[in-house]
Amino acid sequence: MVPTGCTALILCSLGGDLAAQDLPFAAETVAGARTASVHLGFVAAHGGTQGDFVELGCWRILPERYLSTTSSILQALPRALERILRSIDWQVPPLALTSSASRDQRSPVQNAPRMLSFRLLGCMARGLGHRLWQDLFRHEQWTIGIAEAPISAFLCAGTLPPIRWLPPRSRREYVADPFGISLPAGFLVYAERMDYLRGKGAIVALRFSTPDSQPIECRSLELRSHLSYPFLLRDGGRLLGIPENFQSNSISMFDLDQDDPSAWRNCRVLVERFAGVDATVFQWDRRWWLFATDHDAGPDSHLHIWHAGTPDGPWIPHLYNPVKIDARSARPGGTPFVADGRLFRPAQDCSRTYGGRVVINEIIRLGPDSFEENAVAFVEPDEGSAWPDGLHTLSACGENITLLDAKRVVFSPAASWGVARNIVRKRIAKLRGIRGSAPTGCPS
Repeated sequence: MVPTGCTALILCSLGGDLAAQDLPFAAETVAGARTASVHLGFVAAHGGTQGDFVELGCWRILPERYLSTTSSILQALPRALERILRSIDWQVPPLALTSSASRDQRSPVQNAPRMLSFRLLGCMARGLGHRLWQDLFRHEQWTIGIAEAPISAFLCAGTLPPIRWLPPRSRREYVADPFGISLPAGFLVYAERMDYLRGKGAIVALRFSTPDSQPIECRSLELRSHLSYPFLLRDGGRLLGIPENFQSNSISMFDLDQDDPSAWRNCRVLVERFAGVDATVFQWDRRWWLFATDHDAGPDSHLHIWHAGTPDGPWIPHLYNPVKIDARSARPGGTPFVADGRLFRPAQDCSRTYGGRVVINEIIRLGPDSFEENAVAFVEPDEGSAWPDGLHTLSACGENITLLDAKRVVFSPAASWGVARNIVRKRIAKLRGIRGSAPTGCPS
């Protein structure tokens, strides 16, 4: 059955060639669509579909990245085919299975009707110009919010609990990605501090005596590469930190000392040769689970899972990685939690903009060879606040405090200069093949 409302179909033929759409979701890109839900189906040589169409994933459409998005879709095909072949009760044996979407190695723009190609190329050029203008003159500034409510309160539909937002900093920097722990007197929050002039983030620690107090800030961890999303977890008496450092092409973990926030000790690599984004670790069903998206394949959409007997590993990849491709709900966005015996996972909805809102997924099935989750609640930014343009972290700090972050879009001359300088640096580094940090992800 052909799905309704899909924006692109990829048809695979059984025993014969099939003309497929040469320019996937091009018309939707030109029309200004924000996302592309791609479906995969099969057609037998004698005609007719073989089994139902299956959703391959949902990608965010950015005109200036049309070719890389198309490439990402084609790269997702082999794993999807493997999974589907195992699940379909074939009436016709799939002896000659070919993907018509990849039969021609030329650029998809070259295969398309000429008028649509011209319109798409124009759209891509406008998108590139718009992206450059945004990078130079429209800058995200994030801040941290504190809600005196358990994280489960955000499952309820309606307005957000009262949130106290920290005042804005200078326009050249911001703080985001808060994760916290309760202390005998107050609580401690680790967060990303992004400096536009330096072009990278570091981890800072904010110590609060009460939810209404002004924090005492100290620098916590800084490497040569960008750091963010300092995820925290406890294992017995240990406090562990897993900061995002995708430029190291790995996921690493440190031992922390709540009395000395600058002490990040005993770094060890959990996952090698993987540019992990927003790594999130939790325990469920007597196993430890690590969720992260893949920066190289799709930081907002390609979700991978690993499992282990202890937080120290060894970490075993899920049989079906990536388990999910969905810009609307894949990228981790905070601490998983249990309510009424059900497991929930905050994630980011990046379908309209980076960090647009938080979606809370209920994990229905989770095993070494199984995964299923459904979106059950959405945490929207407060349009009436000073931070109306996005919200992408929801983390529990003890039992009765929840941390959030939210953004506004501002213009900063200092940030413009920093962004322009760093665009040049990144291009030079890319040409040289440099990732920009120690290969192990640990301080060198």
